This record gives sequence, structure tokens and C-alpha cells, in this order.
Amino acid sequence: MANTYSQAYLHIVFSTKFRRNLIEKSWKDDLNAYVAGIIRNHGQRVVIVNSMPDHIHIFYVQRPHMAPAALMQNVKSRSSVWVKKNHPTVQNFQWQEGFGMFSCSPHEVEKIYNYIKNQEAHHQREDSLKEFIRLLQEYKVDYEARYLTD
Repeated sequence: MANTYSQAYLHIVFSTKFRRNLIEKSWKDDLNAYVAGIIRNHGQRVVIVNSMPDHIHIFYVQRPHMAPAALMQNVKSRSSVWVKKNHPTVQNFQWQEGFGMFSCSPHEVEKIYNYIKNQEAHHQREDSLKEFIRLLQEYKVDYEARYLTD
């Protein structure tokens, strides 16, 4: 699109179905790289992807040619297939249906990058559900608690 300019940083968070601890430390870096590749293949610029046993954080620059929901649907479906193919011992791997999407100022990029990079240390103090609720509240996102653990 000629004369269309954008720089929209998005921080996406979603969990495994029922927040089950299915992502193993031994292959999480491969999953992160695979997810980053899907996003890049859709013309988006990845800042960082980092997963924990029950959820994933994606921080990227959203280009205007594709809706974030369509991109995340693609990320979820393709990465689920990847997990099932490459780690068949993982029983019934699925992502939750929705996701949290938080817009970030260019001035916050380093802070958000470091937050996502240091997830292991962070989750020694706060579990993923509390983290997600805190993010929803900080960004003033309306939510229904009953959908947070699907």
C-alpha cells in the first residue's frame, strides 16, 4: 500500500488450552523460533517470542496488510501442528481460543523486550494467570474471568 506508514508494536499473550504445562524447556526455543518464523513469513517484524510451560509472549511490529487476529489464528494453528508433529508425546496440545493484545509505545520497546526475555525469573514471583489478569488491568481491558482458564 503506497503512502501507508505504520509502527504499531503489539504484545500478544495466550496460553495452552486449560493453562496446562505442555511446553517443555527442552524444545521451547525451537517453538519460539518456529512462531517467529510464521510471523516473519507474514511480513511482520518480530521483536521477541518467549514461551513458558503454559503460555507464550509475542512482541512484534504489526504491519497494516494483515489483521492481528488472522495472524494469531495462523500462528496458533501452524504451531499446534508443529508441536504435534515434532513432539508426539505431548498429549492433546492446543492453544486457548483467545489472546490478550496490548499496544506499546516505541518508548516502551526495551522494557517490554526485557520483560518477555526474563519470563522465567518473573514467573518465580507471579503465576501466568495472575500475570495475564495484571496485564489486562494495567491496559484497562474489559474481560470476563470465566474465559481466562479455557
